[in-house]
Amino acid sequence: MAAYALPALYAVLVWWFSTGLILLLDHRPRATHGVSMAAGTGVLALALWAIGASAGDASAGGAYVAFTAALVVWGWQEMSYYMGFVSGPRPVGCPAGARGFARFRAAAATSLWHEAAIVAGFLAILALTWGAPNRFALWTYLILWGMNLSARLNLFLGVR
Repeated sequence: MAAYALPALYAVLVWWFSTGLILLLDHRPRATHGVSMAAGTGVLALALWAIGASAGDASAGGAYVAFTAALVVWGWQEMSYYMGFVSGPRPVGCPAGARGFARFRAAAATSLWHEAAIVAGFLAILALTWGAPNRFALWTYLILWGMNLSARLNLFLGVR
């Protein structure tokens, strides 16, 4: 039982801790966001290095490193978006009364560069894990991306 419970507990704790940290940093005064983003970018570089270093390690330890590093890469994506550093060419809210394709265009313009950064993150992780036995970082990132797309689609369709 512990063989399944410990990794699940680790995943939940690391995921929620990192989410809480990003929310905490995002809710700090705007003047602190530049320092937070610079530090986050340094951690991103370490995470990408860790993904490359763990790609050849098919052990449980390698999976933990890859999972954690992929969460850090994803966390950087979210932090850069929520702090307004990587968003899109439309920095204002959706026009009142926008429906259908107009609403979709406004939403896409708000987060276009963020979506491109997500694709760039995927391509970086794909390149770092290409042909390697440990692709845990890649699958973790893809699952997070899919969950993000699901949440955005639900919001677009009007789920509160």
